[in-house]
Amino acid sequence: LGLILGIFVRFARAAVPTTAVLTLELTDEDLDLGQVGGNVTWTPPADVSEVDFWDVYLAFSALGAGRSEIDVGVPVGTNAAVLSIDTDNSYPYILVYARNSDGQQVYPS
Repeated sequence: LGLILGIFVRFARAAVPTTAVLTLELTDEDLDLGQVGGNVTWTPPADVSEVDFWDVYLAFSALGAGRSEIDVGVPVGTNAAVLSIDTDNSYPYILVYARNSDGQQVYPS
Protein backbone atom coordinates (compact mmCIF):
# COMPACT_ATOMS: atom_id res chain seq x y z
CA LEU A 1 0.00 0.00 0.00
CA GLY A 2 2.86 2.40 0.81
CA LEU A 3 4.43 1.78 -2.59
CA ILE A 4 1.19 2.43 -4.40
CA LEU A 5 0.68 5.65 -2.45
CA GLY A 6 4.23 6.78 -3.25
CA ILE A 7 3.71 6.21 -6.95
CA PHE A 8 0.39 8.07 -6.87
CA VAL A 9 1.97 11.11 -5.22
CA ARG A 10 4.80 11.16 -7.78
CA PHE A 11 2.44 11.03 -10.75
CA ALA A 12 0.12 13.60 -9.20
CA ARG A 13 2.91 16.20 -9.41
CA ALA A 14 4.88 15.16 -12.46
CA ALA A 15 5.06 18.62 -14.01
CA VAL A 16 6.95 21.85 -13.71
CA PRO A 17 5.12 24.58 -11.81
CA THR A 18 2.58 26.67 -13.66
CA THR A 19 1.83 29.07 -10.83
CA ALA A 20 3.36 32.55 -10.67
CA VAL A 21 4.09 35.17 -8.04
CA LEU A 22 1.42 37.85 -7.76
CA THR A 23 3.54 40.96 -7.16
CA LEU A 24 7.23 41.75 -7.48
CA GLU A 25 9.09 44.75 -6.08
CA LEU A 26 12.66 46.03 -5.85
CA THR A 27 13.51 48.45 -3.06
CA ASP A 28 16.53 50.15 -4.64
CA GLU A 29 18.99 51.20 -1.94
CA ASP A 30 21.88 52.01 -4.29
CA LEU A 31 22.20 55.77 -4.76
CA ASP A 32 24.83 55.57 -7.53
CA LEU A 33 23.80 56.58 -11.03
CA GLY A 34 23.52 53.55 -13.33
CA GLN A 35 23.46 51.05 -10.48
CA VAL A 36 20.82 49.27 -8.43
CA GLY A 37 20.80 47.11 -5.34
CA GLY A 38 18.52 46.19 -2.50
CA ASN A 39 15.73 43.85 -1.54
CA VAL A 40 13.64 42.03 -4.13
CA THR A 41 10.34 40.91 -2.60
CA TRP A 42 7.31 39.13 -4.00
CA THR A 43 3.86 37.94 -3.03
CA PRO A 44 3.41 34.22 -3.68
CA PRO A 45 0.15 32.76 -4.96
CA ALA A 46 -2.26 31.29 -2.41
CA ASP A 47 -1.48 27.74 -3.56
CA VAL A 48 2.23 26.93 -3.62
CA SER A 49 1.78 23.15 -3.38
CA GLU A 50 3.59 22.60 -6.70
CA VAL A 51 6.50 24.90 -5.79
CA ASP A 52 9.63 23.92 -3.84
CA PHE A 53 11.85 26.91 -4.63
CA TRP A 54 11.90 30.34 -6.25
CA ASP A 55 14.67 31.30 -8.71
CA VAL A 56 15.33 35.04 -9.12
CA TYR A 57 17.11 36.59 -12.11
CA LEU A 58 17.84 39.84 -13.88
CA ALA A 59 17.03 39.68 -17.60
CA PHE A 60 16.92 41.67 -20.82
CA SER A 61 13.36 40.58 -21.64
CA ALA A 62 10.16 39.55 -19.85
CA LEU A 63 10.73 36.03 -21.19
CA GLY A 64 14.19 35.76 -19.63
CA ALA A 65 16.61 36.59 -22.44
CA GLY A 66 20.15 37.08 -21.13
CA ARG A 67 19.31 35.93 -17.60
CA SER A 68 21.72 36.76 -14.80
CA GLU A 69 21.25 35.02 -11.46
CA ILE A 70 20.32 37.01 -8.37
CA ASP A 71 19.44 34.04 -6.17
CA VAL A 72 18.30 30.50 -6.98
CA GLY A 73 16.84 27.93 -4.66
CA VAL A 74 15.02 30.39 -2.41
CA PRO A 75 12.78 28.13 -0.29
CA VAL A 76 9.01 28.52 -0.42
CA GLY A 77 8.03 30.70 2.52
CA THR A 78 10.97 33.02 1.95
CA ASN A 79 9.63 35.72 -0.36
CA ALA A 80 12.73 37.85 -0.74
CA ALA A 81 16.19 37.92 -2.27
CA VAL A 82 19.00 40.46 -2.11
CA LEU A 83 20.28 42.16 -5.24
CA SER A 84 23.85 43.21 -4.52
CA ILE A 85 24.55 46.93 -4.23
CA ASP A 86 26.46 48.30 -7.26
CA THR A 87 24.67 46.01 -9.73
CA ASP A 88 24.67 47.49 -13.25
CA ASN A 89 21.13 48.60 -14.06
CA SER A 90 21.32 47.66 -17.74
CA TYR A 91 18.89 44.79 -17.07
CA PRO A 92 15.33 46.13 -17.37
CA TYR A 93 13.63 43.07 -15.82
CA ILE A 94 13.66 41.16 -12.56
CA LEU A 95 12.07 37.74 -12.93
CA VAL A 96 10.97 35.10 -10.43
CA TYR A 97 10.53 31.51 -11.58
CA ALA A 98 8.80 28.79 -9.55
CA ARG A 99 10.73 25.51 -9.45
CA ASN A 100 10.18 21.97 -8.17
CA SER A 101 11.92 18.63 -8.65
CA ASP A 102 10.45 18.36 -12.16
CA GLY A 103 11.93 21.64 -13.35
CA GLN A 104 11.52 25.38 -13.60
CA GLN A 105 8.40 27.31 -14.57
CA VAL A 106 8.40 28.01 -18.33
CA TYR A 107 7.14 31.60 -18.25
CA PRO A 108 8.42 33.71 -15.35
CA SER A 109 6.68 36.33 -13.26
